[in-house]
Amino acid sequence: MIDEVDFFDYAVELIGLDHVAVGSDVFDSFTKLSWETTTKRWYPSGFLWETMAAEGLSGVHEFPNLTRGLVARGYSDEDITKILGGNWLWLFKEVWAA
Repeated sequence: MIDEVDFFDYAVELIGLDHVAVGSDVFDSFTKLSWETTTKRWYPSGFLWETMAAEGLSGVHEFPNLTRGLVARGYSDEDITKILGGNWLWLFKEVWAA
């Protein structure tokens, strides 16, 4: 779970809190790219995609873990609301109102 919260810290530092939000695919499996010479004949790039679930975010039932992680990092209730959907709502209003 720490890696996922690290990502949010990094994104907030890089582009600002108002531009960071949980994607709708947050609970999809994360994919790790690894070199595998035996797969070269099947994949032109020679890479094998290995799928793995993010620790602590393997399903909707673990969504509170993300909230706990953000709270532990010192994010305010307002910040967490933005990350967990508020920023998406703002974006949708801006785009669809135009």
